[in-house]
Amino acid sequence: LSGVENDISAVRQSIEKLNSRLDEFESKLNSGLAEMENAQSTQVAAPAPKKAEPVQAVEPTPKKAAAPAPQPKAGISASAWEIRAIQVGKAVIARKGMGETRDIQVGDSVPGLGTVRDINYKNGGWVIEGSGGTIKQ
Repeated sequence: LSGVENDISAVRQSIEKLNSRLDEFESKLNSGLAEMENAQSTQVAAPAPKKAEPVQAVEPTPKKAAAPAPQPKAGISASAWEIRAIQVGKAVIARKGMGETRDIQVGDSVPGLGTVRDINYKNGGWVIEGSGGTIKQ
């Protein structure tokens, strides 16, 4: 019986310590909130913008033609990719020998693979099927 009383006493002491820490935390939290509210209420309104001065008209400079969008590297085939992680409907792939990975899912376009049509487990292995090729694991 004395052992149980000692255990109960130890539990009570632990609870008291936790309550004390909780009170301290609440105090710090409330203090921080009060400081934030005080800072918000004492913010000075931004000065009104100055009136714009008249500006002389200037002929617009002709714009350069926009650079063409980067094209996928020629010669990439589905066999250039390897599966790093996979589950039904999505996968992580990387170019063989490269560290950079790419998250893909059905509908994404991948150079050399085309539009991803299916990511699934078939015939004992994982398969990513695209409109231009297949990656198997």
